[in-house]
Amino acid sequence: MKSPVFKQLMQVISIDKFKTMADKYGGDKYCKTFSSWDHLQIMIYFQLAGRTSIRDVINSLKSKATDLYHTGLVVPSRNNLSHQNSNRDYKIFQDTYYSVKEKLRGISALSRRRKFKFNMSLKSFDSSTVSLCKELFEWAKFRKNKSGIKMHTLLNNETQVPDFIAITEARGHDVKGLWKIPIEENTIYVLDRAYLCLKWLYSVVSMGSHFVMRLKTNTQYRIIKRFKVTDMNKKKGVILDHEIKFTGAKKDDYPESLRRIKYKHFESGKVFDFITDNFSLSAFTICEIYRDRWQVELFFKKIKQNLKIKRFIGLTENAVQIQIWTALIVLLIFEYAKYLSRTSIGLKEFLSIIQPNIFSRKRFESLLHFTEWNAQILNQNCTIQQFTLF
Repeated sequence: MKSPVFKQLMQVISIDKFKTMADKYGGDKYCKTFSSWDHLQIMIYFQLAGRTSIRDVINSLKSKATDLYHTGLVVPSRNNLSHQNSNRDYKIFQDTYYSVKEKLRGISALSRRRKFKFNMSLKSFDSSTVSLCKELFEWAKFRKNKSGIKMHTLLNNETQVPDFIAITEARGHDVKGLWKIPIEENTIYVLDRAYLCLKWLYSVVSMGSHFVMRLKTNTQYRIIKRFKVTDMNKKKGVILDHEIKFTGAKKDDYPESLRRIKYKHFESGKVFDFITDNFSLSAFTICEIYRDRWQVELFFKKIKQNLKIKRFIGLTENAVQIQIWTALIVLLIFEYAKYLSRTSIGLKEFLSIIQPNIFSRKRFESLLHFTEWNAQILNQNCTIQQFTLF
């Protein structure tokens, strides 16, 4: 008999590795009835099933009591789940995310999106604020009338999955998140102008990597050399291409020369100033690299609209961290399911299929295939109808 869909999806997580991480942080110390593995499964069920509160989770599981034996889910009391959310170390769930991500990379499970021909990794860094109620989340006080947290995210533009995430209080400056990033060789880091920190940029260059970012309007520099802009690049919007050096008070933080490219977007009429340490790529390619930074904005939009990271079922910092990290684990489960089923289905459609079928014994690959096939037929019918009408 086929396992329930929930158990099929959970197979991407190694139980042995997870228990090792739980032991590392003392996750099951003094715990007799609700282990770390049970906790992880409940929080992933909370995300996949689209539940809204602890009471909602418990009641929905009790209503499916006959199906729970084959899923491995253990129904805790509301107090027990709330207590463990507040006290069980969130780093167990954080390390689980990185462990699963590494596993998927090892078997090439994540879909590869190759937009550029250069042989370097492309990663975009940005942060997104999640607003919280001031009265309930006093530990994350942000402004006078609200609290908040920030998700500092380094997105891998090829896999569309974060390589690194740091969750901090929202009141800290964005630049502080830069120093948490693990810098790798042969990588291009793309950032917005809010992250103009010369020391960090020079540390990227010192590691044999590159950066592309926008230039602040008040940045002081001098022009060393003017490069000729080809006619082809002019037609694409490149206005100028210069070699420059910083001349401000912090010029010693970045002593090397760098490249400034001015670009006009014809559709909107906006003009952009980019800086990079890379002199080998064409000026227009540099502009296109920065344009691809929009992928990290789309990532924030996707997870905020589809996963449970805006309303929290726990009030402590630890509970918030656990909920966010389990949401990110669900994102990896989605990528793995999409890979196995060989479909191009989106996260929203995936969740809408899994939620009513989470305890069914069908193969999830067939569920996703059937839905995608129906969508294609529907699109074809719509096209035929439109053609007939006109």
